[in-house]
Amino acid sequence: MAAVTDKTYFPPLEECLTGKTAILSWKLVASALADTQPDRITSTAVSTFLKDPRVQQFLKSPYDAFEPPNPRSKADFDTKTAAINVSPTPNERYDINVIKTDAQWLSKSANINEVAALRVVVVEFQSRAQSHLTGPLSTQDITNIQEAAGVSDAQTSSILALLNVSSVADAETTWIEFEKETSRRQRLLATYLSERRSFLSFTDSLITFMMFSSSSHMGKEVDDLRHKLVMDTFEYDERQSQPPNVAAFEAIVPKYIALLRDCIERSQTGFENVASDILTEKLAVDWVRTALTEAVHAMTVVYQLIDLAGDNLFTTHEITSQWFKFVAMFEFLDPLNGVSASPTAKL
Repeated sequence: MAAVTDKTYFPPLEECLTGKTAILSWKLVASALADTQPDRITSTAVSTFLKDPRVQQFLKSPYDAFEPPNPRSKADFDTKTAAINVSPTPNERYDINVIKTDAQWLSKSANINEVAALRVVVVEFQSRAQSHLTGPLSTQDITNIQEAAGVSDAQTSSILALLNVSSVADAETTWIEFEKETSRRQRLLATYLSERRSFLSFTDSLITFMMFSSSSHMGKEVDDLRHKLVMDTFEYDERQSQPPNVAAFEAIVPKYIALLRDCIERSQTGFENVASDILTEKLAVDWVRTALTEAVHAMTVVYQLIDLAGDNLFTTHEITSQWFKFVAMFEFLDPLNGVSASPTAKL
């Protein structure tokens, strides 16, 4: 999804998952926060999403967004996907049983709770048309390109030189391959990893937006939204010239340091419960990329929150101790060598 509108994409299931809040990709919302124009962030879908108490809770407890399965999450999943809550009309394009099965499979494969997995399944469904359009070309697509280009076969061959035309299937075969369970679940894993990266990018962007951005130049609506988010999350009213709620900031820091440790540990593992016909080398590499990207964003959030305390305040013993334990555990920065202290060293 490249744009945000106020349209509901997945009405019956979306309402049971989030009530009146639209299900939006973390990637989409992070992009909206980084936009220099106010159109997307002030849309009803995004602004309502940002003001959702559950979203704000994820900011303060980031581990909860993709926590492992537990009895509470299973009961919540069963309630949200019950027939009484999700009853597709004859015109709906999805099968609730397939969605539930995919969510349960992803929950087991990625070791995340069922509701978080269900959300990823919905995001993948929303982006399915885009995934198909950006997928492999069919023989019909190549013919259309040739006709649209209006050039000779020799020139067309030059344009499509990087494409192995002999291995291209027709449109029907391409669609059948796209619809296979294996292909769908590979997209689910890719979407899950993208959502993990984007969630930490979102928290990083949201902290920057709330505490460091000058949103007044984007208009009163954006500035009012930023002010409300700061008030709701940190109980900090900058318009009343009250001092920052340092205790509220510091309460979040240990959770991001713990998450940072988890990111580094995950970068050294991989998917453990995925069949070999589904797990590709690209997904394995993407797993490591995701964990390290998350680590960078988590570290950035830690630095930003500590910086809010100001130059004259020391951070707490808990935060300092937790940070140095993390540094010691992973031999952080140990490979870096300092300047030689020998007498012959030139300063």
